Amino acid sequence: MEDKVTGEELRDAVRAAIEDRAVWLYLILKELQGGKEITEVPAVSEAIFKFGRQKGEQMPPADNPGDWARSLITPVGSMVFEQKLVEENDNRAVIEFSYCPLVEAWKKQGASDKEVAALCKMARCGDHGRIASFPFKLTFEKLLAEGDKVCRLLVEREDIRQE
Repeated sequence: MEDKVTGEELRDAVRAAIEDRAVWLYLILKELQGGKEITEVPAVSEAIFKFGRQKGEQMPPADNPGDWARSLITPVGSMVFEQKLVEENDNRAVIEFSYCPLVEAWKKQGASDKEVAALCKMARCGDHGRIASFPFKLTFEKLLAEGDKVCRLLVEREDIRQE
C-alpha cells in the first residue's frame, strides 16, 4: 500500500529543502568572511543573478506583468511561501508572500538583522535574474528580511513611467 503525502507534508519538506540551501549560503559566507558579520559579496550576487536568469529563460512567455506573476506562483510555491497575487493587469502585478524559508533559516542560524538583510539582498538577485529576460521591472516594496509582515513584489512594464 502506498502512503500519500499531504499538502502540509509536502510544504514542510520543500521548506526544509530550501532552508538547507539557505544554511549552506550562510555558512559559506560566514567562512569566507572569517566569521565576521556577513556583508554582501558582489560575486555571490552575480552568481545568484545568473542562476535566476537560467530559471527565467525556462519560464513560459509572458505578454504582461500579470502573466509573468501567474507563471511565477505555482501551487507548491504558494504553499511554501504563502504567496498570493494581490493585483494584476496589463501594466502591473503585485505578489505578496508572508513566509520565507530563507529568512527563517538564517534567523535559526543566529544571523543578525543586518546579516539577514544582506543575505536577502543577495538572494533577491535570483528574482531580478529571473525577470531579466522579460520587458518588465521588479521592485521589492516590502521585505520580511527587513521586518515587514510580507514581501511585496511589484512587477511593472519597463515602458511605464512612474509619476
